[in-house]
Amino acid sequence: MKTKLLLVVPFFSLLCAAQAPINSYYPVNGSEFVVLSSTPPLDQSATGANATWDFTTLTQIGTSIDNNMLATNEEIAVFPNTTTNTVSTATIGVGVSESNIYSRENAGQVAITGIINSQVELNFAINNALVGTFPLNYGYSNVDDLEGSFTSGAVTGGVEGTITTSVDAYGTLNLAIDGGAITTYQVTRLKSVQNVALSYSIFGNIGTIDQTLYYYYINGGPNSPIFRTSHTVANVPLQGINNETFDQMERYNMPLGVAENSKITSLSLFPNPTQDQLHIESKDSEIREITISDMSGRIVFHSNGNTNTISLGNLQNGMYNATIVTTSGSKTEKIIKN
Repeated sequence: MKTKLLLVVPFFSLLCAAQAPINSYYPVNGSEFVVLSSTPPLDQSATGANATWDFTTLTQIGTSIDNNMLATNEEIAVFPNTTTNTVSTATIGVGVSESNIYSRENAGQVAITGIINSQVELNFAINNALVGTFPLNYGYSNVDDLEGSFTSGAVTGGVEGTITTSVDAYGTLNLAIDGGAITTYQVTRLKSVQNVALSYSIFGNIGTIDQTLYYYYINGGPNSPIFRTSHTVANVPLQGINNETFDQMERYNMPLGVAENSKITSLSLFPNPTQDQLHIESKDSEIREITISDMSGRIVFHSNGNTNTISLGNLQNGMYNATIVTTSGSKTEKIIKN
């Protein structure tokens, strides 16, 4: 009986800072993303300086949340030298899935040591997949070998290949979800390409997996990409997989449960509850971004720039999360529209 590998999970999640320099690999704990689909497929071919990307045919199909955790002794025993386990939990419809991306970090140098989800384990114990030494700048590019093993059900074999990481573009990103208004961001893009060969027992090479990941970061924005995508092409005939493609795309929503930044404790939102106008007062820093989301995680309002008053009159009555990003950090508060 054939056991299919799970091929949609990204090899790693490059959640770091905006434009040059990209200061960190790791996301803010609790970063929430809206899982999306697009018809027609996105065109991400634009590259280099002053590029423009128009992603305005997006439809929400779910949500996902990322968290970083210190690796346990048990995890380090399986994935040697691992320091961090980044857990991503996705909810699409009634289905919930979880993946674990293991990595090591030493003096800013980050490499992927392994991945686990419900169907497959990739272990790069022989040769970790190097991402780079942070901070990274526009124009950065690096190719590194990776090698180890995979396990899927009763099937265990070898895995080897390359990972290419580059900060390859910056420019203007236009986003629209569910037919809503277009929101424009100035972003820098980080690209990752993995080309992997799988081997199994006496069969030798049993197929390949090629994956391209794009991460778009707001210039001067939060430490999570405003938009990220993965495109996978898999060819593993022994598993009944013949040049199948898989796509996933996500839009950053907000960090969940983020504690107040002590530098912006004077930031206040009033009146709360409100029937229409919501005023935002920030005495210590300048407002960069405002995001309002309903309790299911759907973004209902977003603006860039130093805005101090917004209108919620078109929203249904209920409770919402308001995330304010300033030059000193971010703050999330619950607000009530009545």
